[in-house]
Amino acid sequence: MDRDGAASPSDRFSGCLLGLAIGDALGMPARGGPRDTPITGYEPLSGPNGEHLALAGQFTAHTELALCLIESIVSTNGFIDPDAAGFRFVRVLRAEHAHFLDPTTRAAIERAAESGDFQAGLAGDGPVEPGPAARIAPVALTHTLGKLNVELFVREVLRATLLTHASPEAVNGALAMA
Repeated sequence: MDRDGAASPSDRFSGCLLGLAIGDALGMPARGGPRDTPITGYEPLSGPNGEHLALAGQFTAHTELALCLIESIVSTNGFIDPDAAGFRFVRVLRAEHAHFLDPTTRAAIERAAESGDFQAGLAGDGPVEPGPAARIAPVALTHTLGKLNVELFVREVLRATLLTHASPEAVNGALAMA
């Protein structure tokens, strides 16, 4: 808080990221389920055989990948380093909860891990997944901390999106959310 009792930029930034994680965790039980089934509270995510895939209140890969973007932004003084962020994305791919990755994100990270090209996102054949739009908040928040440079802002959103997705719909969705 500043002297006037208003939230500081870093407090607002942290609050937005906390909101991202909480919203992701609250919505996690509905992932992959019927759209007309209400969420009744914190519930574990179970697989088709009843095995527990995630604990109640756990966030998904959307938040994990947003945290990877934050680490990249912090380590490069406010910019997306595709190689640094991509390295972190690969770590999520190899982690315990990689099953949360949507098919396009998974395939893009697997390909990038082999090729070393973290800016050749994929365009999936099916419906556009919300991944890039769901994890773009750190990029948008970073650009609220100073004078907005639209060209730089768009470049950074593209760098963050092209880590995994190249379809125009996914890129435009991320730009719209940012």
